[in-house]
Amino acid sequence: MIAFGEGGAKETVMNALTGTFFYQQTPESLEEAINRFESFSIKSENCRRQAKGFSKEVFKKRFMEAIQGNL
Repeated sequence: MIAFGEGGAKETVMNALTGTFFYQQTPESLEEAINRFESFSIKSENCRRQAKGFSKEVFKKRFMEAIQGNL
């Protein structure tokens, strides 16, 4: 994934493992991010592992912990 380096993307993308960021909303900044991304060897297992942290089960568990004041 190539994402703007703000907001929710910063919580989900692991730089150099599952993607990369660009920090200015300019064609040049995006081009630099694309070039970086193309040099990476992104492994599907890293993407799957990261995605599992956002599963429905994990959400429910963390939500209940928050409600019960365990966070």
